[in-house]
Amino acid sequence: MVKMKKPATVASKGKRETNRRKLHFREEAMRHLMELSEDRIDYDQAALIAKLDCFACELHDCPNPKSVNCRDNPYCIKRLGLEKFEKLIKIELANNDKAKEDQRRRDVTSQPCGLVNTGNFCYVNSFLQVWFNEPKFKQIIFDWRPSEEYAKPEFPKMDVQLLMDGLQNLFYTLETTPFFDTNKNSLVINALRLTNEQQDAQEFTLMLFDSLDRNLLTHPNGELIRQRLKSLYTGRIRSTLSCDCGMTSPSDTICTSFTLVIEGHTTLNEALDAFFCVETLTDCRCSSCNKIGKVEKSTKASQLPPVLLLQLNRYNIDSNGRNHKIKTPLSYPRELTFEPNHLISGSNMEKKVYELFAVMIHEGDHTDSGHYYDLVRNPYTSKWFKYNDEKVEEMSKPPGLDVKDSKKPIKKSNATPDVKACYGLVYREKSDAGPDPPILPPNEITEKWAQATESDFVGQTNDNLDKTQKRLNEVMQRHGKLDSLFTNLQADTNTHQLKEVAFLPTSLMTDILTKEYDRASAIPEEEEKPKESPSSQDNGETNKTVANPTEMVDDVPTKKRRGRPATVRIAQQQVATQLQEHSYKICSHGKIFIDEILFGHVKGVSRQHAEVLLNKYAISVVQRSPDGVEKKRALFTGNDLCLDCVKLLHREGLFNESLENTVKLANRIVKETKSRCSTLVHSTVSPDNFYVSKKALQNFKKQAESEMQHQSKVHASGGILRFVPGAVEKLANGNGAVLVKAVTSNRGRGRKKATTTIRNPPPPTHSRSTRYATRHQAAELEQAVSEVMTDLLDSCSMQQNDAPVSTDREQSESVTDDVEMNSSTISEDSCDGTNQETMNQEESCDIKPQTNGVETTENGNVNSKMNHQSSEDMDVEEEDEKNGQTDQADGTEGEEENEKRSDSPCSSTEGGEEVEFNSELRCSHGSINVDQFRYAISPEEWEELSRYFEKCFIVKVTDDLCESCYEADQVAHHNKKDLIETLQQLQKKYGELIRMLEKRQVSESEYGTKYRFGICSIFINRMRNAFRSRTSVSTVPAICQQCLLCQHSRPYLPLQGTNTDSQGTAPPLTAQVVPLTEEEWNNFVDDWQSLTDNPLPVIPIVINKGGTIEGSCVDCFDSYLENVDTQRYIFQNQKIYIKIQNLTDEPIVETTKTKTTRRARKQGLFDMKVSSSDTIGTVKIALYKETGITPNDQILHIRLGGKLLEASMNELSLFEAKILPDNSDDPLVLIVQHSYSPSKYDEQRERAPERGFIDTALAH
Repeated sequence: MVKMKKPATVASKGKRETNRRKLHFREEAMRHLMELSEDRIDYDQAALIAKLDCFACELHDCPNPKSVNCRDNPYCIKRLGLEKFEKLIKIELANNDKAKEDQRRRDVTSQPCGLVNTGNFCYVNSFLQVWFNEPKFKQIIFDWRPSEEYAKPEFPKMDVQLLMDGLQNLFYTLETTPFFDTNKNSLVINALRLTNEQQDAQEFTLMLFDSLDRNLLTHPNGELIRQRLKSLYTGRIRSTLSCDCGMTSPSDTICTSFTLVIEGHTTLNEALDAFFCVETLTDCRCSSCNKIGKVEKSTKASQLPPVLLLQLNRYNIDSNGRNHKIKTPLSYPRELTFEPNHLISGSNMEKKVYELFAVMIHEGDHTDSGHYYDLVRNPYTSKWFKYNDEKVEEMSKPPGLDVKDSKKPIKKSNATPDVKACYGLVYREKSDAGPDPPILPPNEITEKWAQATESDFVGQTNDNLDKTQKRLNEVMQRHGKLDSLFTNLQADTNTHQLKEVAFLPTSLMTDILTKEYDRASAIPEEEEKPKESPSSQDNGETNKTVANPTEMVDDVPTKKRRGRPATVRIAQQQVATQLQEHSYKICSHGKIFIDEILFGHVKGVSRQHAEVLLNKYAISVVQRSPDGVEKKRALFTGNDLCLDCVKLLHREGLFNESLENTVKLANRIVKETKSRCSTLVHSTVSPDNFYVSKKALQNFKKQAESEMQHQSKVHASGGILRFVPGAVEKLANGNGAVLVKAVTSNRGRGRKKATTTIRNPPPPTHSRSTRYATRHQAAELEQAVSEVMTDLLDSCSMQQNDAPVSTDREQSESVTDDVEMNSSTISEDSCDGTNQETMNQEESCDIKPQTNGVETTENGNVNSKMNHQSSEDMDVEEEDEKNGQTDQADGTEGEEENEKRSDSPCSSTEGGEEVEFNSELRCSHGSINVDQFRYAISPEEWEELSRYFEKCFIVKVTDDLCESCYEADQVAHHNKKDLIETLQQLQKKYGELIRMLEKRQVSESEYGTKYRFGICSIFINRMRNAFRSRTSVSTVPAICQQCLLCQHSRPYLPLQGTNTDSQGTAPPLTAQVVPLTEEEWNNFVDDWQSLTDNPLPVIPIVINKGGTIEGSCVDCFDSYLENVDTQRYIFQNQKIYIKIQNLTDEPIVETTKTKTTRRARKQGLFDMKVSSSDTIGTVKIALYKETGITPNDQILHIRLGGKLLEASMNELSLFEAKILPDNSDDPLVLIVQHSYSPSKYDEQRERAPERGFIDTALAH
């Protein structure tokens, strides 16, 4: 066998290049054929063209594997979907490892526990995670004890016992839980009644301490806790006023934190110096000497607390009153000592040394939004951790600087978040001895907490590990089965025995792998199904949700098989019921079409194992002829390659090669108008020449290609080879119940029988219930199919033969059906769907049972859905849907599979129509027409042009034209000439009047006196258009006046210029009455009657005084105005404008001041795109999403001072509420009852600082 050079792999060029690559393979084969003469094309050359000499593909097993299936290798069945299992296994291995990792308990001595952020509560987590790492504060919380004597205060006061119990529970959990995070911070959030708003972390800290200080006084056990807390964080500041006259006035105040201004400072020491510096009070008058400007204020610390809070003021206010965040890096020491000038003399506090143990960081560019996280030092291990809500990780480098380096500024280029975004610094008094381990609350308090946590941990981790291990085993088992199946399916390319190579649709293999992958991915959903309860087991009941589907079908026992795992077998059954029909084309010679191989629509596989694959998934092979006759047959093999189609491909190549030269000839003829035009050279042209139409020459290439496509389509019209999941038939009986038919095997007796299971769905209902019923039927149907398919897939032997395929009716009668329904036997005739009562019931409830690949027709017959589609549509839909889904995970794979077969210009999947060349010159009488432009060509040129077409309309220059067409053309020419002359006369007399009527202004006093008649405005517009383009007009417009009359034959439309709606707005363009003088009216009527043959009488419209029309229909006029007014409120996807007005703003009153520009009118307005069918409730929800104002807080008016759109009107449409689009001049008004903040969990949204914690328990 002569070897052809193997085609190089075409590089991927994107999804839009897919069809181009397909054509590349076909064109390459065509070029190879063109090098041969047709008599040299034999079967060996045909096999080379189909690339059946290729070897097994190795491009997917190399170190850098190809990511898509090889279209140019008919034996490559890699990358069709099995690779997704490998990714799924990796995912499941990772999940299994994670489950094992989750089983690992948290080391409470080395790994801190995180806090879950359930909303905008990062500021709460920041406080809790900082103070949990302060040993004294933690011990105070652990020492708290509730009291039965405590009386719960009335709302809205704080329940301090609830808060302290929650803190104790939370701190105990953080100390002992085996989990790596907890959500028990919700105990604190709920006790404080915190809203889902962003708040300031420092403000929260101060308010919480202040609230505890006040509310612990009301608790029987609160005083000692209060004193211990207060001594932990409070100090004293002494402020002294002094004057030159010798006056001094000291005063001490309690200080919880030092608020330091950092603007203009780069180190913490500078900020502290500024805080304790002497300040001159220029506007203060001395109480002793009564002088102004001589008083100075000095601030010094008189008592420093054990825990020191330093709040860094990171915002300033510009001249417009807007806040700006200061991002200046601030260097701070890890150990802090106070200078003597910071302390009062003799306090002996200069020896105190504070060590840094927490840094609060604000992340974000704005002062009113962002996110808080902390850097905290563990007091027992001295390790630093980054606490970011539930994520806690150890830091490699501690924040802050040494004492010496902290006095130097930090360059912005070297600044880290802990120095440029630090918002708070927390120091505690340094001690040589480390802190003591905390003493936990007694067991009677913590026992239930510990038991609940341990139970949750053990149960959750064990369940997760069991589930992930089970899922991993099932996925690997399924992958192993498929891998073995497709490995055996690979054709033996070493021997190239083409009779052992069978062709399967690529889409079929992709569909199988896709459905298998979908089933594997859906395993977790199956695991969630409820298990058998002990009570049902004791009573002998079967839980049908989880029972083995092979054990029982509607309480009818079947024989249970052994051997292979039940899970894989059941999954395979379910996949078999979900497969859709696939096919590929057969040529007109009854063999496989070569384009199917070249385009990669089929793959060559091992014939023996292809039959195994079809048997496993219960797929039958059926050949359908072009006239619809079907018969079973064996798979096509390599010996079934069509040699005639290969020769046709050779002729097509020759056609394409010569077509370009012929197209050039056609274009040259078109350009030679003067020497070839029939009207110019008719007398000099040679009598043996031919006429060809201009259109035929201009469209020559397109027509020639269409003709070639048609010829290819004829050769490819041999039908299709269908791959049908034929073991299951799905019907609907007369009561809407679902019937499942499946062929099962009786191995002992060696015969088959068909069992039919009937399941009764819910009673027929409508709307939502109807959809529920359909889903219920589908669920029961799938379960029944799984039950009856078990024996079939184990024993079904699908023998291929050439006998015609019987119809559904014949198949159902060829076996014995055992049918059970409500303990009674029914005949087969009752299920064939011909019962008229059945049809009526189905139509009344609008339920049409449908299943995968099968549909039930109105007469009850069951047909494959694909039978109602052309083979082209079937290929496109199946390949796009399945292959696109299969390759979705790999990104680039879809470009090889998600394509349409009809994109090839010569593809037989959607060929062109049959073309008759030069048919443009044929008239309706079958002779030669008159009006088509034509060229004279020589006999040689005609031969060159016509050889591409089987049918040609031959016109010689000596042939006579059609007499009827010639006479009609002469009459039309004469009439056209007369019409143009008539229009010229009318334009000369009425042209100016017609132009003036459009702008005619008429006063009310002129109606009925000067202007007594009216004419239709549509007639005036038609005449204006006729004057502009006389040559394109077929007739002179008539004065009919019918547009102005209603159904009662009375005028009802208004006068021109007076037509307005209830709002004073002009309506859409419609017919109107144009006023005329009596002379103008008479001239119009007389001239049109004389110049035109008007078959309709001219109806005069008489205008009375005051502008009323004589005999007008009042009812129709009112309906017209109502309709015009209604049309204004119908719109689609247009803007409406809303003005947001707060009650605290200026009073809402109408103003007479108008804004002069459209842009100015829209300033301060909120707009949204809606349609008139949208409801008021939809608008309110959209307002909530965009502004954060809840619908309950929205008071929406149609306009300023207009109607209120109450909650009861939420179901009204905008049309019913009479809301106009583009209403910037008169917008809707949204009144906000109070200040608001967003309800979404979005830490970049702005908060409402003016309210702070006023709505929480901290304020009471």
